[in-house]
Amino acid sequence: MTCVNELYAIGDVARRIGLSVSAIRFYADEGVVTPTHLTDGGFRQYDVHAIARLELVRTLRDLGAGLDDIGRVLAAETTLHDLAATHLRLVEDRLRQFHARRAVLRTIVRQHTTTEQVTSEQLEAWIELAEMVRDEQFRTALWDFLHRTFSTEQGKLMVTPEMMARAERRAALFKEAETAQRAGVPADSPQAKEIAERMASDTAEFAAALTGKHDPGKARCSVADFDRSKAVQVRGRLTGLTLLTRYGSLVATINDTPPPDPDRAAAVQEWMAAALRQDTT
Repeated sequence: MTCVNELYAIGDVARRIGLSVSAIRFYADEGVVTPTHLTDGGFRQYDVHAIARLELVRTLRDLGAGLDDIGRVLAAETTLHDLAATHLRLVEDRLRQFHARRAVLRTIVRQHTTTEQVTSEQLEAWIELAEMVRDEQFRTALWDFLHRTFSTEQGKLMVTPEMMARAERRAALFKEAETAQRAGVPADSPQAKEIAERMASDTAEFAAALTGKHDPGKARCSVADFDRSKAVQVRGRLTGLTLLTRYGSLVATINDTPPPDPDRAAAVQEWMAAALRQDTT
């Protein structure tokens, strides 16, 4: 039976709580848990209360708590609950990091990827992507965006084979415009105007296939009146679109393909808008 007033030598304390003698001395020297008594020979002794405090110190250290945090708990400057809550968040963050890294390692092992095939940027993208898809807020926001986008009749029509083929042709036309714009073709040139006119015509046909209404004039205005600032504002209000853009950027990095670039796309749209407006200036 343990007596409350009984004193224990430092070696006995070490065996009881699973700490080394040097660790107990260190905590004493740092003022975390000081000995209850010093013998005439200078030997340190501890009572059951000090032993209990040392056991708490060991537990908190195992959880990654620093000496300052432990000192505040022992001095009752912070509660054990608050410290535990803080370290629980740290542990959960660390677990998410480990899960993300596990996803990367599993992919590399499964695909027999070599170091020459994976860049540091791709590994970072894998880690961020793994963390992203595990985040409940991301999944909820993305699901809500996709549901609102594709649960309507027009949304369902967007994913039909016919509309997907139209979207591919439209993407090819936009790529042609981007190539010309990046090559320095002036917006007031016949080539720029011809590409922009085809884009306006395609916009009208695309809208007609989607809504059943063919309005070339309206489609042309939508291309000619492009406003980058308004586009940025609209894009900023669509949280799901922002997340989807980031998701697409990470996937592109992993696949070593060009990522989506809203600013680059906006520059091409401004170029086509200027090409269509030259008749009115």
